[in-house]
Amino acid sequence: MGKIIEWLFYVLLFSFVLPSGSIIGIPVKILLVLAIFGCIFVEMLRQNKIVVDRYTIRLIEIVVIMILWGILSVAGGFTPGLKTFLKSFFSLISVIIITLICIQNKWVDIDKAIKVLWMAVIFYVGLKILIEMALIVHVISYDAVGVIFEKLLNAEWMSLEFRMGPITCYRITTSNDTIPLILMSIELACGKKTIIRKFSLIGVMAVYSMIVYSRVVIVQFLAMALIGIFYYFKKEGLTYKNMLIILSGIVCLLLAVAFLFLYKDGKIIDNVSGALEYRFSGTQVEASDGVRNDQFEHLYEGFLESPFVGHGLGSYVKDFIRSESNPHSYELEYLSYMYQFGVIGFFLIICGMIYTFYEISVKWCKDRIAQIILLLNFVIWLIKPFFNPGFMSSSSGMTIVSFALLALYYTKLKENSMLKEI
Repeated sequence: MGKIIEWLFYVLLFSFVLPSGSIIGIPVKILLVLAIFGCIFVEMLRQNKIVVDRYTIRLIEIVVIMILWGILSVAGGFTPGLKTFLKSFFSLISVIIITLICIQNKWVDIDKAIKVLWMAVIFYVGLKILIEMALIVHVISYDAVGVIFEKLLNAEWMSLEFRMGPITCYRITTSNDTIPLILMSIELACGKKTIIRKFSLIGVMAVYSMIVYSRVVIVQFLAMALIGIFYYFKKEGLTYKNMLIILSGIVCLLLAVAFLFLYKDGKIIDNVSGALEYRFSGTQVEASDGVRNDQFEHLYEGFLESPFVGHGLGSYVKDFIRSESNPHSYELEYLSYMYQFGVIGFFLIICGMIYTFYEISVKWCKDRIAQIILLLNFVIWLIKPFFNPGFMSSSSGMTIVSFALLALYYTKLKENSMLKEI
């Protein structure tokens, strides 16, 4: 049974990184989660025990605490929001608990798990680049891409057109877009590759970030690329002066390439910076920021009505609903949790989960450089719910799982390296 759980876990990893469709109307991810939980239950009956660590126990305790706010939600008439919140919470917590149990009971080979993650990331990034190229040269239409994601893969996606010099590019954004950058950024800083391969990886990260075209992802890429190259030069024993000279040369080279490919109508600066400027200060940005300002006013007023215990699990402002299908969900996700749980519930539930996630990701890692990269990516993940919903989601859960697996993998590499030195 242990082997079955192991291979189901690898398939689960692959499916959570990729949009994976449905079977008889049920998402593949949910079927895999239920199958693994069923196998764990059978194994527990067979062995008459299952090893559970303190992190799993803590998450179960948080679930018990949430029952109190669930009762408050029902009393306040927020049952629709309660149902959608519990669905989102299960998507987040289930994959994390499965991972913790599998690791604790040694049902998972960390090396194989990392290979599966890389297989999924390579496939996912390659697929996005191919779709982007096909859209640019008009091999496929925008509507056809929508059919692929929404009908075949059962995945939510966002897209828009933007100009990159003379080229019309397309944004392709799905829920799992940060996981590839996490793996590529830690490989950039810790991997033992030549400088040419390092810059090739940065090139792939840059192209991928512009396809995703998210402000957070673009900033994440720029920070990770800079830090990754810094650590590479540091390991090579270069002085800060030499680092500055090399980086200056790289900037000049990039400007030359931009001039060759993006020069148009006697303008170079406008064409190079136009796409980034549009994403960070365009009309769509102003419109979405205006929605967030409205949400802040309504949620903050509601929070002040019950600042200590909130309005209940999945509660929402009844005359200001962002989504009919997920009434509890708002762009200002942390503020919405303050509205739901109040200060007490936010500290016990949200802060309790965040600290647990920090422990099983950043604190687990014993390799110093890898730990720094994981910490920075963790902070970026932590910042996102200030502006966009997604904390309570399967993609958020898989992000934490990726952190945990990478922490254990690089810790193992560090320990093996120390043993060889001895």
